[in-house]
Amino acid sequence: MGGARKSREIWQAIKKADFRREGTLNETNINLVFERNKETIYDLLRIQTAADFVDVFDMDRDGFLNQDE
Repeated sequence: MGGARKSREIWQAIKKADFRREGTLNETNINLVFERNKETIYDLLRIQTAADFVDVFDMDRDGFLNQDE
């Protein structure tokens, strides 16, 4: 499976986890997305834990993934 397709699957999972449409994922939702897509995330980014996922993408270090991150 190609990288673009894997990225799209992760993006769809993130959008689904943001069921309130707030543009923000809290720790619980981040863990949910990671657990459901960890093989794909690992294939693309070599990230093995949800904490590493947050470390890479949480640019403002607030513990949430905002829509601009």
